[in-house]
Amino acid sequence: MNKKKFGRRLKISAIKIFLVCNVDSVVKDLETTIESLGHSVTMVKRLQKLELKPDIILVDSSLNKKFLEATISMINKLDLPFIYISTPEEGFNQEVVDQVNYFGTIIKPVDPELLKTSIEFALQKHLKEKELKDRINKLEKRESRYHALIESSFDSVYIMSPDWGEMKHLEGRNFLNSTLNPSKSWINTYIPPEEREKVLTTINNAIKDKTKFELEHKVIAADGTIGQTLSRAVPVLDTNGEIIEWIGTAKDITKRTNIEWELTETKNMLESVIESIPDAVFVSDDEGNFLKFNKAFATYHKFKSKKDVKKTLNEYPDFLEVYGDEKYIIIT
Repeated sequence: MNKKKFGRRLKISAIKIFLVCNVDSVVKDLETTIESLGHSVTMVKRLQKLELKPDIILVDSSLNKKFLEATISMINKLDLPFIYISTPEEGFNQEVVDQVNYFGTIIKPVDPELLKTSIEFALQKHLKEKELKDRINKLEKRESRYHALIESSFDSVYIMSPDWGEMKHLEGRNFLNSTLNPSKSWINTYIPPEEREKVLTTINNAIKDKTKFELEHKVIAADGTIGQTLSRAVPVLDTNGEIIEWIGTAKDITKRTNIEWELTETKNMLESVIESIPDAVFVSDDEGNFLKFNKAFATYHKFKSKKDVKKTLNEYPDFLEVYGDEKYIIIT
């Protein structure tokens, strides 16, 4: 009756345990103790059986040195947690303690309470270490991809904190000054005052929606002049969908923007000149479609406004008859 009560009190979620031991009396005692805790236990005589991957392994000190070394080597290879079962005389085996997946030593005779606590601790610790290894691997892969992006890109590359409050790193690529150490004053370093509200608004929208940040804006270039950049960044999310960081590029589009601005200025100037000419002027394509005309053109043909002007030369049957009139400057 006491035994049943004792078993119920210690029972926790069933755990698959493998036992590596070659002394029958020890095996029997450990099996009885483990089963009283509500766990299943399997005796291992051949190391290949470890490939079935139990939750935890108990390794007894009765193993000869060669078999013990082979067992621990297999355990480390499979990344399985193990607890060492030792004798009072032997105590801690330093060669065992130094192993990667060692999670404690229990002295025989094994106390059920101590075994229960040791197993729970070992499993929790192994799980945490595995999660940590996974995070480190992901960080290393992300770091590797980031450096590959830097090496393969002619654009500036940067990393931002989840809320963009801190710039972790920026590789300027001769376009922008590089930031090699984390900086919280990046917006003062790179963004002109008149652009900051626009940039921050776009950033906040991207953070809220967890979507790509993309914006053309002015930027303070490495030489101190005002340049133009096309900045794009994507959020990196964790397993819970939360933003870990942002990885982005800043493309130098200063030359393109300057050319576009010059073309716009030239176009505006030509339109202003055409509009100011007192003679009727129009511009058409090869098919006779009007592309542009001035107010004098509409006035000459007695239209009330430029909106009333017909769209093609074909709609003016007598137009070509006055082609040579001095009041016309015809551009085709």
